[in-house]
Amino acid sequence: MIKIKSKDMNIIVENIKQAILRGDKVIGDRIALPTPQRTGTFTQQNSYALLKAREIFETHFKNKLRQDKTPEEKFEQMMNNFETP
Repeated sequence: MIKIKSKDMNIIVENIKQAILRGDKVIGDRIALPTPQRTGTFTQQNSYALLKAREIFETHFKNKLRQDKTPEEKFEQMMNNFETP
């Protein structure tokens, strides 16, 4: 079981952002990347790539992270969702 920490999430997002800025077409298991923004300042291009990288992370990686819980975390989540009449 792989536990991904917050700093690791930032690294994943940064790697996706850099791939977008380079103009890569896909990453990983055929995850399509958007076309990089070619107009505007570097700051605008960078912001666009970061926004898209976060969207890709949320869509393709975050759900996997939620499944990588320890049995104790799963039990705690189950108990927190338990409602008494």
